[in-house]
Amino acid sequence: MQLRPVLSLATTLLIASPVAAQTRFEWPDTAVDISAYQTVEECRAAVRRVREAVRVRAFHETLVWQDTALLHREHDEEPVAADVGETARRCLTGFRDARTAPVEEFRFLVPLYLLAGWDDQARILADRRFEGVADSTQEYAAVVDTLLDIYRGSAAQDPGLGINTRVDLIDDLTVRRVAAIPDRVRRLFALWKTTSGSITEGRVDTARIERIASRIVALVDSLDEDERRRVWEEASLLGMGEEQSERIGNVVQYSTQTFMDSLASSTEEYVRARRNLWARTTGQPPETYQGGSPIGEKAPEIIADYWLGCEENCGPRPVPGRVNLIVFLGRNHCTGVANSEVDLVDRCARVLVPLRRLMARFPALEVTIISNTDGYFGYLKEDITPEEEARLTREWLDSFGIDAPLAVVNTESWRISEHDRRRVPVPDANVENYSFGRTTAPEMYGTYLVDGDGIVVHERQANRHSEVEYARMIEVLLERDAGR
Repeated sequence: MQLRPVLSLATTLLIASPVAAQTRFEWPDTAVDISAYQTVEECRAAVRRVREAVRVRAFHETLVWQDTALLHREHDEEPVAADVGETARRCLTGFRDARTAPVEEFRFLVPLYLLAGWDDQARILADRRFEGVADSTQEYAAVVDTLLDIYRGSAAQDPGLGINTRVDLIDDLTVRRVAAIPDRVRRLFALWKTTSGSITEGRVDTARIERIASRIVALVDSLDEDERRRVWEEASLLGMGEEQSERIGNVVQYSTQTFMDSLASSTEEYVRARRNLWARTTGQPPETYQGGSPIGEKAPEIIADYWLGCEENCGPRPVPGRVNLIVFLGRNHCTGVANSEVDLVDRCARVLVPLRRLMARFPALEVTIISNTDGYFGYLKEDITPEEEARLTREWLDSFGIDAPLAVVNTESWRISEHDRRRVPVPDANVENYSFGRTTAPEMYGTYLVDGDGIVVHERQANRHSEVEYARMIEVLLERDAGR
């Protein structure tokens, strides 16, 4: 009879013991203490996360996609977001003294110091890196190149961690280090890089650009034949492409308006000025300008199976006697119809929004969009006809406010045999014609400015970075035609 109370008590204790243990359990502190980070990589990751969060928050607050916004130099002068700066300062606790920081991490620590607002520490670490350079022209120039990328805010230097352009630091580096590069070709490339931040949308730091341009002119004129050949060859090896030499030339001529003055006189004079500067800079014949640029060539007539957005008879395009802008758009690389402002986050928006601004600014400009069929539109594939593709493409352009005539070519294609069955398009007549004999077809968003005589004046991918360039040239051409 007494056994039952004892068993009952034992059972209670067995059940109660885990409960008691659970009440004593304390959850670990899960708060992240970034000041305890031990590596530079952890700090970089933390700052990238915060920068991305700030960017996303700004988009949702403004609904403005940065790649479509009008480019202004003020964008490079915006202060570092408070959250980003505070994160950098906290996670750099173990590296705040640049005199003892690991110098081998300088390419990562320097931008972190700048984001933290510790410019003095950034300079100390950069100087330590130069002190460790062996007697090597190549290594010295490489350190200069890396620092210029950092100060220019180059995304290639550290994606997600790029700083705003710091012209003051670029100028300081130019005075103290660039001039000391013994190799004149490498010094030339470095000097060109220092012009970043001087030529941007709507604003030109003419005093600074003229100061640098005078040094570039003197350096270019002093190059011997072998060095000029290296300018041509190393531009491609450095991943800068054949336009590198032209860009150097642009810096030389930009503030004096030489090219625009030539264009105001005649397209022939403008083309001659461009090609002569190319020859002067590279040592190559004028006819090799940009490795076969169509500037100065007659623009072929546009061919289309379907014309939309114009009267029944669209007439020949480019329109004779008018200033024309021809834009190639591969619609399959874009999202589709934009039904709201949020939908404007489209890979093609970076082209269409700046184009819309140019059309609004210059009503007399004749714009033609060239596209082609792909056998599908977005997620629509089954039973879609070329006519339906053309109609949907027109609707897509209309959703962005682009009311320019649309020329659509029904692209011929073939399929890879057996199980693959991928559709391989055959280049159409417009693609072949606007390749101008080159082995490369018009690039995505390839844009051609054509004067009233049907001559190609400019070719460059359309986006907000080239918008001001096109605007200046369109304005000159329209004024020139009005004065005839």
